[in-house]
This record gives sequence, structure tokens and C-alpha cells, in this order.
Amino acid sequence: PVTLSVPARWYLGTVAPGAGVAFGDNLDRYGVPTPLLRSHDDGHTWSIDPSFLARFPSASVWTVTRADGLWIATGSSGSPNHPDAWVSTDLTAWHPLPKSLYGTPGGTLSLVGTIGHRIVLLGTAPELDRYYTLDT
Repeated sequence: PVTLSVPARWYLGTVAPGAGVAFGDNLDRYGVPTPLLRSHDDGHTWSIDPSFLARFPSASVWTVTRADGLWIATGSSGSPNHPDAWVSTDLTAWHPLPKSLYGTPGGTLSLVGTIGHRIVLLGTAPELDRYYTLDT
């Protein structure tokens, strides 16, 4: 165990491999948009990177990982919420799931796996009538 320093009233909700990027959850309010957190010391000290929420102000990220050279964050966004995912090659520019793939309100994407050169995104809500693959 190590002591972590996280911005006030936030905790690490999901941490990507390598402990350089994570998304935080609020200790006081469930379901608020989740900020991108960065660490430059192997996950000991974390700071908020405001650029992700500035671009995606309603994003709630449940999982972040790295697969096949891409950073993938999954969760939901919008009101009412819909499944959403964001992909980045450099942790600076993030690209959202195309709006045409959102599906019905109420779903969220929370599981990420790889099969060959395909990244598979799975949801956890009964409203979600599909799964997503990204061919890298």
C-alpha cells in the first residue's frame, strides 16, 4: 500500500495501466461528471486535467484502459444519459463515440476487452441493446 494524494473530495474511480491517467469520482455526490486525473509519479500524486470535461461536460467515465496503442474511456454522457466512449492516441485529443451509435437512453459502457485487433466495449444496462467493437 502507498499513500495517495488526490484532489479534495475526489477519489480514483478507474486507473489505466501504468498509473499515469485515471478518472475520479466525487465523494459527496454520485453521478456527477468525472474529471480526467493525471499522475507524473507512478500514481502517488494526482491532479485534475480540466481539458476532458471542458470538451465533454456531461461525461461519466466508469473504465479507462489502454489497448492496442489506444487509450479508451467508457461510460455515459448526456441527459438523459446514453452509452458513450472516448478514444485517444496521446491522452490529449479525445474522440467520442459517434452520435449515430448512442442507442437508447439509460445505458452505459463499462467493460473493455480485446479480441485480436478488435477492442470490444460492453454495457451493463438492460436498455443497452448492442455492444461495440473498434477495429484497430
